[in-house]
Formats: sequence, C-alpha cells, structure tokens
Amino acid sequence: MGIINRCVMMGRASYLNLITVFFSSLVTAVLCLSICTHSYDDQKPGYTKENNLSTIGCIFPLSGRYTDLGKRALRGVLTATDVFDTDGFRIVVSDIGEGNVTRLQGALEEMVLKDGVLVVVGPIPSGYISMLDTTLKSLQVPTIIFPLSEEVSVKNPYIIRFSYPIEKQASVLAQYAVHDVRVRTFGVLYPKTSIGEYLKDAFVESVKIEGGSVTYTGSYDLDLSNLDYELEWVKTLKPEALFIPDVATRSAAIISKLKEQIRAESFLFLGPSTWHSKRFIDSVGDAMDGVVFKVVFTDFFSPDSLRWISFVSRFKTLFDEEPGSLEYQIYEGVRLIINIVEANQLHRREDLIKRLLALGEDFLFKVERKADDGVYVYPRPFILTLKNGQVVGVK
Repeated sequence: MGIINRCVMMGRASYLNLITVFFSSLVTAVLCLSICTHSYDDQKPGYTKENNLSTIGCIFPLSGRYTDLGKRALRGVLTATDVFDTDGFRIVVSDIGEGNVTRLQGALEEMVLKDGVLVVVGPIPSGYISMLDTTLKSLQVPTIIFPLSEEVSVKNPYIIRFSYPIEKQASVLAQYAVHDVRVRTFGVLYPKTSIGEYLKDAFVESVKIEGGSVTYTGSYDLDLSNLDYELEWVKTLKPEALFIPDVATRSAAIISKLKEQIRAESFLFLGPSTWHSKRFIDSVGDAMDGVVFKVVFTDFFSPDSLRWISFVSRFKTLFDEEPGSLEYQIYEGVRLIINIVEANQLHRREDLIKRLLALGEDFLFKVERKADDGVYVYPRPFILTLKNGQVVGVK
C-alpha cells in the first residue's frame, strides 16, 4: 500500500487488516478499514434515518514533522469507535501534513461538502485552528479540538474544546493544597520558557484566590545551570509547598536535588499532568512515600479508574502497546460525541452542540459556552500521588 492521501473507514470488521497496514507501511499516511475511495454520492448526508450512518471527519498530520502526533490521535479515534462494536460509524481521515492554510481548508471543505461529516475531529495540533476559523463559520460544522491551554482562542460557536487546560490544572492544585492539605505558604520554581512563565502566573493567581500566600518565585535555565542559586532561596524562605510546572525529567531532577538539601517536617511538591509519566515515576520512584516529602500532581484520569482500565484494555487489543494520555484524551472526546449521536439519533449538525450543552455538569464532564461563543468541555480532574512507586488517586 502506497501513500493514500484520504480514505473512509467503516465499521469494525477489518480492524486487523487496518492494524497490519498501519505498522507495515514505512511512510504511514491515511488508514482505512474497508473502503479507500473518493467515489461518494456528493449529495449523501452524514446521517439519515434511512442509512443510520454517522460520519466523523479527522484532520490529522500523518506525514511531516507532526506524524507521530497524528498517528497517536488516530489511534485514539479508532479505539473510541470500537467501543460501540457497530458497523454504523464511518471515519473520514485527511492527512494535512505540515498544515498550510490551503491544505487545511481544502480538507475541511471536502469532508463537509462531499462526505457530509457530522463532526470534525482536529486539527491536530490545535494551534492550526486559527487557519480554519472563517471556513468553519461558513460550513457551520461542529469541530472538536484538544488544546493544552485556554489561550488557543477563536471566537467561533462551532468549536468544541475538549481539554484539561494548564490554567485549570494550576487552579485545581492550588485549591487542593490550600483547602485539603492546609498549606499556607507556596513557592514556584519554573523553567525560563513562555509556558513556564504563563503557568507561574496562573498558579500565583490561583493561590491568591484560594487564600494562600506565595512567598517565593524563581526561574531556572533549561540546562539547570543556575538551579543551585534558586535552591538557596527556597531553603531560606521555606515555603511549605513548591509548584514546578515543567516536564517530567527536569522536574524529577529538581525534586531529587531539593530532597537532599531541604530539612523540613513536611514538604509538598506540586506539578501538572506532565508528571503523570513513566519517566517521572522511574526517576522519583518510591522515595516520595514518606511522611516528610510528598509529590502531588493532577490529570484528567487516574490509572486505577475503571474508565482508564477499560480504555487500556481495548487499546492494547487493537495496537498491542501501551497508550498515552493524548490517545486517551481524544478517545474520551470522540466517545462523548458518539454517545450523544447514538442517544439522540441526531439528523442535523446543529443539534449536536445543543445536546452537548444540555449535559451541563455531570459526574464525568463540565460543559459550558463561554464569552467567545465556543463550547468548553472539561473532564473531571483527578489529584494523584505516588505510593509504593505507583500512581494512585488522592481525590
């Protein structure tokens, strides 16, 4: 099989063939389950009473520098559609490569006008969404994206943001530390990057809102060359908790070094969802199980939750490997959409967002429309820690 720029995937019967193709192709582009074709009826809608068919469009990079991201996203979609064990769902995938405007708009227009998709998943990465703003408004198609931050903002009523953004993570951690652990004083040690600065500001603001006090903020170079200087300030000002908004490896290195130098009755390390990784766990290990030093981080899933366990089982059956948080995030977002489609037998695109907003707040998600007209879907957050070298839920 050569490079296929576009295809349709129907049902579940040919998953094994799909997986074989997926891993055997050296240059993986767009995948298909049973049909790879351009010969559709141009007037055929995505969902009708007669054919009982829903069509989901995926705009992913399956070539170029974001290939790995696109493949992971597609695996999340495939796992989500398999949950329902039905031949009723069709997936149309377009490879957007490096994501130039013409290619993105062309992919979206073909999905909506030719394939009659009910909803679009993507683009991945979500930063590309600004290139599609005008086209989305013109086509009026619901589009679900997965941004890392609420800064990815486009005033568009057809955009559905499904994410646990970094701003929310900072707020959840501050609330937990102040009200559940009774921490009074905080420090923030952040990397000298724009996202590090942004997360520092978000956490400081959240601590103030919750009634805590930030007694120290400091930054470090990415090579940690100036870390000792900042650690002296931490030891001098003695905050009860330290927020480190960084990737797993650097955060673990900082924690290990601080743990050797700090003398305290108790000390809490706080971190974002990047800490929920094998690298972090392997680096920090079970050395944080004591009563003095403890790590607490947040994510939108817990490894001991039934939903995550079920997802992992299904994913491994399909792909024979362990999934990551990106695959799970997309899986949950797509699964939510399909649940709404099946439960309400939707016939029109505009009904999808109405039904989604009707969910409001339930035990899994919070759904709201904000001032920018977009729909925001927030999965319920988890507070996590380490016990015997394993991630466990705290709250």
